[in-house]
Amino acid sequence: MAAFLDRRFGAAAPLLFMADLRQVHLYQRSETVGDAARARVADACAEGCTVLVGHSLGSVVAYEVACLAPPKGLRALVTMGSPLALATVRKRLRHQGPPPGVTWVNVLDAHDPVCCAGGLQPRWPVVNDRLVTNGNDPHAAVRYLGKKETGDAIASGLWP
Repeated sequence: MAAFLDRRFGAAAPLLFMADLRQVHLYQRSETVGDAARARVADACAEGCTVLVGHSLGSVVAYEVACLAPPKGLRALVTMGSPLALATVRKRLRHQGPPPGVTWVNVLDAHDPVCCAGGLQPRWPVVNDRLVTNGNDPHAAVRYLGKKETGDAIASGLWP
């Protein structure tokens, strides 16, 4: 896997990918860690939260909050640089279907090693995958947040 990532995404990709997967692995395997992360997001999303945005591991947490304990009034889920397309991540999700009653936009860079399994639409047909180019830092949250596609997705959840 490391050799594939190195060839496809560059020399730093295996380290980035493995570090991110370790975090996701801990979140998914430890009930204590998973419960604490979801509770923290749920607490931050008081009533009136209409858009939930998650990057990398945060996209997994945001997805599970949107599915298992959606904030009242939630209209949109925006995932960026998400590992949710990886079978190893999907099989350990606490919910398997799409989040009910929300628009889901997934923003990804084809050169982001965390997105190496591709978009989410093939797994969840309701997802609207948006491909962007983040330049020399393909997994950077700030690069994803600066994209028009991300802004449009967030705006769609702010105003009905």
